[in-house]
Amino acid sequence: RFKRMTKFCKRHAETLLYLGMAVIAMIGFLFLGEPGYYLIDDSESYMSLASGMEGVMPVYPFFLHGNKLLFGEDSYLNVVIVEQSLFAAVCVIILIRTLKKRFGLNGLESVICFFLALLTFTADLPETMVTREILTEGLAYSAFYLFMAALIETVWRKSWKWYGILC
Repeated sequence: RFKRMTKFCKRHAETLLYLGMAVIAMIGFLFLGEPGYYLIDDSESYMSLASGMEGVMPVYPFFLHGNKLLFGEDSYLNVVIVEQSLFAAVCVIILIRTLKKRFGLNGLESVICFFLALLTFTADLPETMVTREILTEGLAYSAFYLFMAALIETVWRKSWKWYGILC
């Protein structure tokens, strides 16, 4: 009975650790820096499908356009920053979970890695967090963490399945 209870507590402790990380990440992503979304010179080239698309990769403008169609002109940029923040939080947690699992990190080491992973998104503070910018970086930094988690799994398992995710 004691073993079962210890296993139950350990499993829930890890769940609480990841939930706490998610809450901290979302608070940081949405509330550090100036409120709302942040437009930079390049933002206009992503927001318009009709003009200024030369040299712009099409994925992010289509992401913005899809949100504009779904949520309307007035609120779609606010939805985009929430989506980017959620994606970032999930990707950071996936990376930390992978590191914890593969390298046997304890709770404190996981928390330290978590805060170090969040530093990337603070590049433009005190103005804003990267997840609130209307730029490709809002998704790209997070996608890089997802790529790194898949790369660690590929190397660790020596599995072509994970290699397929990377390509």
